[in-house]
Amino acid sequence: MVKESGFWTVAVALVIVLVAAVACGEETTPTVAAATSVPPTPTIAVPTVAVERTVRAEPDPVADPEAKLTSSGPADTVVEVGLAEWSVRPAVSEVPPGRIEFEAENKGTEPHELVVLKTDLPADSLVLEQDEPTVDEAASGLLIGEIEEDELPAGASAEGKFDLVPGNYVLFCNVPEHYRKGMRVAFKVTTATRASGSLVVYSGRSESLVGPLIEQFRAATGIKVEVKYGGTGEIAATILEEGTNSPADLFFAQDPGGLGAVAEAGLFNRLPDVVLSRVPDWARSPDGLWVGISGRARVVAYNTGKLSVAGLPDSIEEFTDSKWKGKIGWAPTNGSLQAMVTAMRVLWGDERTEQWLEGIQANEPKVYPNNTSVVAAVGSGEVEVGFVNHYYLYQFLQEQGEGFPVRNYHIRDGGPGGIVLVAGAGILKTAKNKENAERFIEFMLSTVAQQYFASATFEYPLVDGVRVHPLLTPLDQIANPGTDMAALADLQGTQTLMREVGVIP
Repeated sequence: MVKESGFWTVAVALVIVLVAAVACGEETTPTVAAATSVPPTPTIAVPTVAVERTVRAEPDPVADPEAKLTSSGPADTVVEVGLAEWSVRPAVSEVPPGRIEFEAENKGTEPHELVVLKTDLPADSLVLEQDEPTVDEAASGLLIGEIEEDELPAGASAEGKFDLVPGNYVLFCNVPEHYRKGMRVAFKVTTATRASGSLVVYSGRSESLVGPLIEQFRAATGIKVEVKYGGTGEIAATILEEGTNSPADLFFAQDPGGLGAVAEAGLFNRLPDVVLSRVPDWARSPDGLWVGISGRARVVAYNTGKLSVAGLPDSIEEFTDSKWKGKIGWAPTNGSLQAMVTAMRVLWGDERTEQWLEGIQANEPKVYPNNTSVVAAVGSGEVEVGFVNHYYLYQFLQEQGEGFPVRNYHIRDGGPGGIVLVAGAGILKTAKNKENAERFIEFMLSTVAQQYFASATFEYPLVDGVRVHPLLTPLDQIANPGTDMAALADLQGTQTLMREVGVIP
């Protein structure tokens, strides 16, 4: 039996093939007052990482916008699935895209599970583990989620809700030997046919990084999306200059500085509470004017052949000690480093921050154009430490393997050197497509889109129920000072201070 409601879900698909190419882009924030070009972003290969499902007892207001109206309600489509020895039998083999609820019933005498895998491989040709009688899910496609074995003992029923976009899927049981015995079936999500207006996005995040997600949003909804790309500072300056004449509906920024500048100018609409509540308090505007989409931790990248964690200082302030002379690498024009300096001003005050900048300058740091270059220099031994965002290391580990002699160190003292920054988005008061802009943000905060950031770009998801990449230090183990992101709005003040010290031209 299949049951359909009148609702349709905005959903997103990760860009998947057996080998995926994804850009982990370098995003430099130029001076707010002057537009500059964005440097090209390197492309790296990233392995597919499984998505962990959370079964919800009530509708997800992000996955199902209509659920905002009530505390409970139906999925877009409900599909009953019978499991037995040795078959998987859904009531239908095709459904429209949206929020799909699978109601699985174990009619057999053994425990089973229901795995939902997005793949173009035939149902009987998934890749098997070398040493186990099970499917290698990561090598076969994208694991959307599963109803696990302990939920489906003999005679039991369980349900799972998943955001599914158009494409081919396989439903199967991955209890050892069960797939090979025939517990698998092809499943299809048909292409969306409706069109739903337009949306103009001003993006301070690089096209190579967020372009695939924006394209999936367009494909899933039929919304025509026009995107203007540039540095976050450049885009913020453009919005401030355009003012009430801006054609933009939404600003998608790399860091909270650009968002704060636009918010302080009174150009953002307040976001719905149901959107704001998806992320922690620290990762959103206290006035509800913008919301974080992904997290990026500031770290010290260090050369493992020359240093150990035990020998690294507790505070970033200690890098002004003369023993670090000639050993530090940084990219002072980088937007995230400037956001960290802004956090110093908030936490320490301008005088102490100026002293830190002068102390680092006195240690004759080597200056690089971007974070990627800093990590490369640490790896080559040109410098021993570098101040970067956490995720730049992983492209090198991906390309050069575990032997690459660099690791990340999270500052231990709970100060600005260990701050977790956010990339985020806000809707402009000039928005002519406000509802579509809200749907875009809901889309970016959906479980599957958040998993894209976690799996493909090594960023931190901000929504509960999303698996952090296993290489990353969990957020709750980072000594993040918890600085209000809205307090980091004074990017211009930071740039002025850095110029006065001679850090940037």
